[in-house]
Amino acid sequence: MTEGEFISFYSVVQFIVTALALSVAIVAWRRKQAPGAKPLAVMAIGQAFWSLCYGLQLSSAVRPEPLFWFKLMFVGVVIVPASFFVFSLEYSGRGHLVNRRLISLLLIEPVLLNLSIWTDPLHRLFSGPPGQKIAVGGVAFWLHSAYSYSLLIAAGVILFIYWRTCSPAYRTQAFIIFLGLPIAASANVITIFRLTPWPAIDFSPLGTLASSFTLSYALFRYRLFDLIPFAREVVMEKMQDGVLICDKDKRIVDLNEAAGKLLGLKATQTVGKLLEDVLMPWGKQAPEVEKVDRTQGEKKILIDPAGVSYLDLRIDPLMDTKGRNQGYVAVMRDITELKEKEEQLKRNLEEIQFLQERLKEEAIRDPLTNLYNRRLLEETLRRELARAERGAGCLSIAMIDLDHFKDVNDKYGHQLGDEVLKALADLITSQIRAGDIACRYGGEEFIVILPDAPLQSALERVEEWRKMFAEIEFTTPSGPINLTFSAGVASYPEHGITDKELISAADMAMYAAKLAGRNQVVEAKKVPT
Repeated sequence: MTEGEFISFYSVVQFIVTALALSVAIVAWRRKQAPGAKPLAVMAIGQAFWSLCYGLQLSSAVRPEPLFWFKLMFVGVVIVPASFFVFSLEYSGRGHLVNRRLISLLLIEPVLLNLSIWTDPLHRLFSGPPGQKIAVGGVAFWLHSAYSYSLLIAAGVILFIYWRTCSPAYRTQAFIIFLGLPIAASANVITIFRLTPWPAIDFSPLGTLASSFTLSYALFRYRLFDLIPFAREVVMEKMQDGVLICDKDKRIVDLNEAAGKLLGLKATQTVGKLLEDVLMPWGKQAPEVEKVDRTQGEKKILIDPAGVSYLDLRIDPLMDTKGRNQGYVAVMRDITELKEKEEQLKRNLEEIQFLQERLKEEAIRDPLTNLYNRRLLEETLRRELARAERGAGCLSIAMIDLDHFKDVNDKYGHQLGDEVLKALADLITSQIRAGDIACRYGGEEFIVILPDAPLQSALERVEEWRKMFAEIEFTTPSGPINLTFSAGVASYPEHGITDKELISAADMAMYAAKLAGRNQVVEAKKVPT
C-alpha cells in the first residue's frame, strides 16, 4: 500500500474513531455518578474532536488554509492529558482536589499552546525551522509534549499508588485502569519518534481510543453495584435510616436515598468523596474516621450548621473473616424530634425544679413582709451558734416589737397595720449585712440574727434602726403619724449558749424596754456564772 493510499484509508479510520469516542462519551456521561465518569466523558469528547479534525486534514475536505484542520485539532489534543489527570484524581478518591483553581491552572498551557499554533507564522515556535517535511518540531511543541507527559506520569503515579493500596474488591478494576495509560502513551511515542513506515501519520488517536475503551470497561464492568446483593434496592432504599458504605480508604462508594436526604446531598455529590469531606459542614461534631476503633466503632451526635437538625451517626468497620478491615459502614438517623422532646423535657424539669425551689422558699418566708419565718429562724440560729462555738466567735440577736401596734390596728385598721409591718421589714432588710438573717417571729415581733457581731456593735446598729424607723411617717385619715419600736439585744456567750436561752434573754430585754417607757433598745441581763 502506497503512502497516499494509506493516508486515504487512515482518514476513514479517524472518522470511525470519532464515532467510537463519542459513544464512549455518551456511555460515560450516562453513568456520571461513578467516580471519574465525568472527566472520562470529557476526555472522550476531546479525543473525538481530535480524530475528526485529523481525519478532515488527511482527507480532501475544504479548508480555509492548508493546515486549518491540523491547527484546530489541537483544541481536542490538549483536552486529553488534562482530563486524564482529573480522572485519576476523582477515581482514586482525591476528587476534593478538583476545584476551579485546579481547572484554571490546567487551562493555562492549552490556551498558550493554541495561541502559539495560530500565530506560528510569526515566530515558528510550534512548527520549528522552515524546510521540515513534517510541520511539527518547534520549542512550543516539545514544551507541550513535556507538559502532557508530566500530567500523564502524575496520573500514572496516582493510579499506581491507588492500585497498590485499594481494597481487593477494587484491585482488578484499578489495574485495568492503570493499563490505559501505557496504551495511550505507546501510540504517541510511536508517532513522536517516527517508528512507522509513515512518519507523517499520527497514531495517537488510536492509542487514546484504546485507552478510553479500557477505562470505560474497567469503570463500568467492575462498578460497585456488581458487588452488592440483589436485595440492595429493597434493604437499602426502603430504610428510613441513612446508610453510607465506604471502602477502607474511607471513600464513599454507595449510599441510600435516606442518607442523601439527611445530608442534603445527591449521590453524585457524595460517591467517590472521602467521608470526612462529606461530613465537614457539620463542624467539630463530625467524627474523625481515622480514629474509629476497629472493633468498637464510633458514635456521634451531629448538629447541622444552622443548629436545627440532629443526626445520630454510628460508624462501624467492616471486617473480613480474617479480621482485616475492608471498609466502613456509617448509619445515621434523624433524631431532631427526639432532641426536641428531650429539650422540652429538660425545660419541664427545670420549671419543676424552679417551682420546687419557689415552694421551698415560700415555706420559709412570711408572705406579708417577705422575711424568713420562725421555722428558718430556729434552724439558722442553731447552725450559727455551732459555728460561733467552733470558732470561738460571737453572735448577737435582736428582738424587736412595735409599740402600741394593737392600738394602730384598732384605730386605723389592719391595712395600715400591714403597711407598718412591711415598712419595718423593708428598713431592716435594707440595713442588715451579708450573712445577717431577719425573721418575722410572730405578730408584730421580729428577730434579727447578727453573726460575728459583738454586743456593743449590735446595740449600736439596732439603736440606729430605731431612730430611722421613728422618722417614718404613716398617712392616716386624721393626719400623718410616727410609730416606734422597742428592742432587746442578747449575745453569745454572755447571755446564753443555746438558741432558746438567747431568744429568752432578748425577749426579756425587749419587755424591759417596754416597761422602761418603750422606744428604746435594752441589753439583756448576763447569765449568772
